Amino acid sequence: SVFILSSIWHGFYPGYYFFFTYGILMTVAGKRISQFQKRWEQANSGPENGSSKVKIYGFRILRAICFHVCFNYVSVAHLLLTFERCSVFYYRMGYFGHFALVLLTVLPLEKIFGLKNEPRVEKSSALENKKFK
Repeated sequence: SVFILSSIWHGFYPGYYFFFTYGILMTVAGKRISQFQKRWEQANSGPENGSSKVKIYGFRILRAICFHVCFNYVSVAHLLLTFERCSVFYYRMGYFGHFALVLLTVLPLEKIFGLKNEPRVEKSSALENKKFK
């Protein structure tokens, strides 16, 4: 709702609506990547993985570069303002940012990278197990 309100506040230009709508997609994709990164770092940390720090920092750098490329791709709509200019720009760029954001929100990253789903333990059941032992 904040993104929608911001687009109305800035004015009735289609570029603002494009920008703030893509902001919603970037927020969702960013949360998914953050959750995946935490699980991936936990799976790759430990004494058995010799080069895990290199992998972890490499993943963080790659994530930062991808974020900045997608954000700059999306923020062009905020500058172009009109529908015609935005659509021409995105067409010439091959809609790569659109595809990347949609894929990041839809793809099952855990299955692709082979992370196992660990069952979550409820706090109440964990407390009950401590009481009875």
